[in-house]
Amino acid sequence: MPRLAVEQLSVRYADPAGEGPVLQDVSFTLEAGEIGVVLGASGCGKTTLLNALAGFLPPTAGRILLDGRPVRGPGAERGVVLQKQALFPWLTAGGNVEFPLRLRGWPRRKRRAEAEAWLERLGLAGCYGRPLHQLSGGMCQRVELARALAADPAILLLDEPFGALDAFTRESLQILLLTLWRDSGKSLFFITHSVEEAAFLGSEVLVLSPRPGRVVHHAKLAFNRAFLHSGDVRAVKADPAFIAARERLLEAVHASQG
Repeated sequence: MPRLAVEQLSVRYADPAGEGPVLQDVSFTLEAGEIGVVLGASGCGKTTLLNALAGFLPPTAGRILLDGRPVRGPGAERGVVLQKQALFPWLTAGGNVEFPLRLRGWPRRKRRAEAEAWLERLGLAGCYGRPLHQLSGGMCQRVELARALAADPAILLLDEPFGALDAFTRESLQILLLTLWRDSGKSLFFITHSVEEAAFLGSEVLVLSPRPGRVVHHAKLAFNRAFLHSGDVRAVKADPAFIAARERLLEAVHASQG
């Protein structure tokens, strides 16, 4: 049984202009412990798809199954990292990571230890008590990842989490994400508009057409595991096989736009 199954999913907003569905007949599966990546031009419905998977948005048609159970709303088994920062500015880095644990009723000492452990894993040792305004954009993104992972979800949904970061910080967080993926064994579902990021991170890469979003290309890739095996990001991204896969994805995006 796949971890995630999307069956003929369509989403239509209440639209007085009658512009039609945002997503139409989207179907795919994601096995446990894999990284699914959705790629497409702006406006193709990538974020709408993630919101439906998170349970924030009900489908107009079709269904979403997580471990065989229908998704009918938000749930703790799905962690979400949004495109726009969603940290609580009045809390410290540690307070943000602790938040889902506090909702679960964890005692203070236990949740602090867990928060400090996650911050350390994400390269933020010693930042537990620091206010957010003292952290860089990349550091805040690490806090968001720590908060989502501390809740121990079955699948982590990420909506272009690195899109606003500079190239160097972005690549360092891609590497960090793959390391966390290897160590946790979790399933990830990642939205991006970067072709290179999709090729590097994705086990399963889907290309969506412009609105209404449909799956027009599906690629199975293994460059994420190639990096984890070698530890050399430059060698992976300079590999002719990686370059060819990246170009095929780019061609699929261009072809979807006619």
